[in-house]
Amino acid sequence: MIGPNLTIADWNTCGLNDQDRKDTVHTFLADTRCHIACIQETKLDFIDHQTAAYIGGFKLRSFAHRPAIGTRGGILLLWNEDHVDISSIHIGTYLISADVLLDVAQEFRTLSPDERRLRADLKRRVNGLVALERTRKRQASRISYLREGDANTKIFHLRVNARKRKNHILILKHNNGWATTHEDKDKLIFEHFSQTLGRPSPRQLDFNWAALNPTTHPLEDLGLPFSELEIKEAIDDMPAHKALVPDGFSIAFIRSCWDIIKEDLMKVINAFSELSTSNFSIINTINIVLLPKKDGAESITEFRPISLIHVVPKIIAKAMARRLSSKMNDIMSLSQSAFIKTRTIHDNFMYVRNTAHQLHRNKTPALLIKLDIAKAFDTVRWDYILDLMQRLGFPQRWRALMTTLFSTASSRVILNGVPEKDILHGRGLQQGDPLSPLLFDIAIDPLQRILEMATTSGLLHAMPGSLQGPRVSLYADDAAIFLTPTAHDLSALASILQSFGEVTGLAAFDLFNAEAWLSCPDLIRCLGSGRPKVLDYWQAIAKTLTFSPKGLRTAMMLIAWEIWKERNERVFSNKSTLPSVIMHKIREKGKDWILAGAKNLAELVG
Repeated sequence: MIGPNLTIADWNTCGLNDQDRKDTVHTFLADTRCHIACIQETKLDFIDHQTAAYIGGFKLRSFAHRPAIGTRGGILLLWNEDHVDISSIHIGTYLISADVLLDVAQEFRTLSPDERRLRADLKRRVNGLVALERTRKRQASRISYLREGDANTKIFHLRVNARKRKNHILILKHNNGWATTHEDKDKLIFEHFSQTLGRPSPRQLDFNWAALNPTTHPLEDLGLPFSELEIKEAIDDMPAHKALVPDGFSIAFIRSCWDIIKEDLMKVINAFSELSTSNFSIINTINIVLLPKKDGAESITEFRPISLIHVVPKIIAKAMARRLSSKMNDIMSLSQSAFIKTRTIHDNFMYVRNTAHQLHRNKTPALLIKLDIAKAFDTVRWDYILDLMQRLGFPQRWRALMTTLFSTASSRVILNGVPEKDILHGRGLQQGDPLSPLLFDIAIDPLQRILEMATTSGLLHAMPGSLQGPRVSLYADDAAIFLTPTAHDLSALASILQSFGEVTGLAAFDLFNAEAWLSCPDLIRCLGSGRPKVLDYWQAIAKTLTFSPKGLRTAMMLIAWEIWKERNERVFSNKSTLPSVIMHKIREKGKDWILAGAKNLAELVG
């Protein structure tokens, strides 16, 4: 049954794991004449009948409970059976819904005005929760080709479950062993990211800034306070339905509720702009999710860390990135084209391609070296980039804002859906921060100037073939360098890259040892232009033969033989014996008929 005057209490208690708070809720519900009570954020993973009855003031004895996840969440629904009939309970991930028998009651009698209003209000709340749950599942499914409302949650649930299975980290490789339990994997991940993101040792080297002489630019307007219009444009320029950040708010929510929340949001941003940031670390939190770079990823280095940043610092970073992007074309050298308006990756590709073709046409010996920066974004030193920005003309306020964003940040890795311990940052740029790509461009750009000065001073030979143009082509953390193929130049480049890495934190992998490389007796093969192995030709022919229909055997073999002989007449004689490895492979494929009793390809086709 349901009474004519139904009272519902709703309370976010922020934890019932404290006895004093539990006593407060008990006293409130005992003194309040309510029939249904919804208690949020219980932070309890188990509630028995005795505990529920005490919390409900010994009047609300019936209950349903959604356990907390660790120290987060938890819902308790209490009701009085003498006044309320509950037909069914639905416990979701973040909600509990109950069907109150108002619809049944109106089949036997006319509902009172209070009951009709209550029914309409409950219906609106249920529809709102259903829409919210559908939106959450759509975001988690990462399906972007469906508009809001175009599908029910079934397709989203299927996609979410598939993504969870794909991204679930079952085991992690550690040295010669394996981490299989959640605790072992947590410890391994925490140690890895603490070492990667933690504070580095003090620098022993620094650039000779007087010799490097970076150009100072007029950038004073970067330090101006943020306007409401500027923040709104930054929000509109951000993707609306990306993965949820630690606070649970999406950019779509910020856009739709802008008129309601803009005043409070601008207060926070203005306080940050005025450097009133004593509590900014509370919201400058980051969730790191690990996505496999390839199928069957096992080592932690085979996972790509993606940072999900709190919505307020992300909006601030986006506004700062929009300001800085308009200055990048003047600040950056022509060698860099990543994330800069009016420049594209095709600029780098065409320059490297045309230079390589010209060297090839002129038959000029040269080396093209592709640099691999180890953990590029994660290892940039803050002291270096702040020093560099000062010398480039960035105003004091801008550098102070950058220092705040850097120093107050903390991360926690999400391991199979469970957040782990906080990691304090001491270096690096977050992948997922709108400002990070531009800052990385600034950090790596002095490499071009250093190589130019090394050429001018004679430490490196001039560009091979006396070509005009920059020696290095940069696209974010990808770098291609043209070099004269001498031991001296290779040693000098290795020394430059090592020193550059010590100053900036951007250490390239040890790609080569110059003397060992040039002492290689088969250098042309090491550089990729040497004569292929004999077996490689036979492998290609065998692959063609084993997939040929029997009726086309002779024709296919004859064509393959003639083409092969024409292209490789300098390498093999016409009577080359078929290698035993290839004969065995052909037999394994069930193609013994190809051999036809011959052990020699020339005899077979002749």
